[in-house]
Amino acid sequence: MFRFLIAVMLFYLIGTINPAYLISKIKGFDIRKKGSKNAGTLNTYETLGLLPAILVFLIDVSKAVLCFWLAKEFFMLSELSVYLSSLFGIIGHRYPFYLNFQGGKGVAAGIGLWFAAFFYRSSLEYWAYFDIILLAIYLFTKFVLKR
Repeated sequence: MFRFLIAVMLFYLIGTINPAYLISKIKGFDIRKKGSKNAGTLNTYETLGLLPAILVFLIDVSKAVLCFWLAKEFFMLSELSVYLSSLFGIIGHRYPFYLNFQGGKGVAAGIGLWFAAFFYRSSLEYWAYFDIILLAIYLFTKFVLKR
């Protein structure tokens, strides 16, 4: 249980690293105040262009893959705990404490988690766990992509 709690806290902190926000700050503005006002890949594309958006996407995907890998290989958590703890990387991305809990939508991080789950495990039992967890998050947050 202790390893799980440490993993959850670490993965939340990893998730809070927001490349869209950091790149926009380097460019001299806050991305959360331009375009769709979202600190994610799509708004980065709309405000900064293709190359920064690709960088943001790759970093966000990599954060989720890293969380999954650490849960599985470093913390050696049970299968269900790997999925549950890895979700905190997405939660950290969506709700970073230092940005007043206004992060990205979590799409790229979700893709990264899905990719990691696919790469590490193809058992239908664990895919069902993962899909149920994602459905619960979707229903809880009523997250819908808007354009």
